[in-house]
Amino acid sequence: MLKPTGEVHPAAALFPMMTADELEDLAADIKANGLLQPIVLDHDGRLIDGRNRLHACQIAHVRPTFIELNGQDPTAYIIAANVIRRHLTTGQRAMIIAKANFSKLEKFGEQGHLARVAGVTQNRLSQAMTILDWADEEVDSVISGAKTFDVTYRLAQSRQQTHEAERERAAQERRDLEMLQREAADLAELVIEERMPLDEAMAAYRQRYRDRLAAEQEITETRRRLTANFATGYQMLDGTMLSDPGRISRDWAPEARPQMAQVAPADLYTADGLRRVSDNLRILADIVELERGGVLG
Repeated sequence: MLKPTGEVHPAAALFPMMTADELEDLAADIKANGLLQPIVLDHDGRLIDGRNRLHACQIAHVRPTFIELNGQDPTAYIIAANVIRRHLTTGQRAMIIAKANFSKLEKFGEQGHLARVAGVTQNRLSQAMTILDWADEEVDSVISGAKTFDVTYRLAQSRQQTHEAERERAAQERRDLEMLQREAADLAELVIEERMPLDEAMAAYRQRYRDRLAAEQEITETRRRLTANFATGYQMLDGTMLSDPGRISRDWAPEARPQMAQVAPADLYTADGLRRVSDNLRILADIVELERGGVLG
């Protein structure tokens, strides 16, 4: 003979019990009309469905009747029976399925199948799993209806986002320290020895970087100015040395004239003539440097 053990299947235990008034009404109906729907047990006598009916029978002093679940998936049966019978919100149903899955109940079937049985969308089920992961202390309150699903989901989502932001911040700090170890080992050492906060070390590194950029830009600008001066000087010298080398001393640096050797155009094609031109250019460069501020023209 099938007898109850008093144990309740974990999936059945997920559903909230009726209120005291509702149980009294159910007990009165059972007392007047008898138990119309038997209590369902598994083959070991564990209660699958009918906790409220069993309790109402005890209140009404009516002997309950039992039937055995016939080879069906207990969890799927429990969820289907309670969804049909009870006025549960989709949030409550999603929360029950998520908790049943999390508990790894035996033979609970595919989660998607349970969701379809309960009329729960995959998105709602995903939100319920987020609550389970990040606000597990509120799960039973959502199932009972004491807390609304959407409010609890926003709480869970906020916790998840905070955790992810903290995780990203920690990852960024690791990347920053690794960069300092490569680019500014002295600053990295201060951070590791806890003699300087990481943010201060990064600020110091960024200032160094800006200073280095400014120095490089100054060097680049100086080179640009020198190049421009050279180009100007080259334009002044280009062709003149071949046609009239004496023009350099006559027109551009008269003060260098007494020191510069005369070079005839024909001599430019000889080694000695080119050496005299080179000597004259050195003399001119000294005059430009000392008396003209380093600028030819």
